[in-house]
Amino acid sequence: MPDAVTVTLTEEERDRAESALAYFAENSQGAHRAIFLGALAKLRGVSAPADPPACERCAFWSVADSEHGWCRRYAPRPAVLPDTGEAASGYAVYGPHTRAGHWCGEFLAKGAAHHLG
Repeated sequence: MPDAVTVTLTEEERDRAESALAYFAENSQGAHRAIFLGALAKLRGVSAPADPPACERCAFWSVADSEHGWCRRYAPRPAVLPDTGEAASGYAVYGPHTRAGHWCGEFLAKGAAHHLG
């Protein structure tokens, strides 16, 4: 592995790099998101989180399969089912269906103490 290279950035270059890394961290998932968060933390001079927020690590997430699940942070909401031409029996309610690597601003690590309200 090559040695690390140190680069000195102007304040403007640093601001641009920080904005770009923040954008990509916000719009990426899984391992890619972790890479951008790590680079952003390094640029800011702080340590990166060991496990960045992700639905699969959230106390409110319920697993459906290896890649998908439901957010249970709030009560399910009624959903309009697509018109398939078949008679509907009853109604359906859903919480948000997400991928394991998604995240939101209400992330709470599994096992963390929390108060709802």
